[in-house]
Amino acid sequence: MKIQVLSQRTEIIENAVAVIVRKINDHPKDNIFVLGLSTGATVLSVCEALVTFVQKGEVSLKNVVIFYAGEYIGFSKKTKQYYFNLLQEIFISKVDIDPNNIFTLDGNVEDPVKECDLYEEKINSYGGMDLFVGSLGTTGALAFNEPGSSLQSRTRLKTLTSETLKADARFFGDNISLVPHQAVTMGVGTIFDAKMVLIVVYGVQKAFALKACLEESVSEMNPASIFQLHGNTVFLADKVAGRLLSKAISINHYEN
Repeated sequence: MKIQVLSQRTEIIENAVAVIVRKINDHPKDNIFVLGLSTGATVLSVCEALVTFVQKGEVSLKNVVIFYAGEYIGFSKKTKQYYFNLLQEIFISKVDIDPNNIFTLDGNVEDPVKECDLYEEKINSYGGMDLFVGSLGTTGALAFNEPGSSLQSRTRLKTLTSETLKADARFFGDNISLVPHQAVTMGVGTIFDAKMVLIVVYGVQKAFALKACLEESVSEMNPASIFQLHGNTVFLADKVAGRLLSKAISINHYEN
């Protein structure tokens, strides 16, 4: 595990994009590169910045397969809060990726448990993810894996905690009653199996979650703490998110 604390949010996004571009460009040209993307505004910001590199021809996504990490249950696909719609608008519609290479969980199916099992099988059929890009929630959640999630969990149906409902209410006009109470999500174990994990964290509100994740014991109450044990995980954080860390290792390169 490596940690890099940078001064500006823009630096974090630039470094995250640099990792993605390098990993894709270093991948064997004729082989599919499997990219996992977490839900949330932080990863969307990274994707938005990646668009420029694709449009300039510095990287191509023609041989990239994307697995999106989660979606609300029973939530209309026509609404702006539907996570995949945001990804489509900000990122997918502007890059050279094959639409057939984009996979996302469907929260509107009759059998979400079966949907999750099939999604897990689909990820495995590609040999797992080469890179997963995620972020931390204020409670330490990764995708919809909230505190208390099993560290071995696979893609599954998840009932959301009251803390997550409160946090997500800002996307629903601060009306908590509109926030769906369940989601389908990649599991912690599913994400841990990725060959490389990149976790981007910025904002003062993430400081306690980041410290718990990196400096407390590995625990289900801090699901992302499991990445202390991952052989190839990089955390990128800004100074305010990392202000409580007792030790941060600044790195200038990223190993395979």
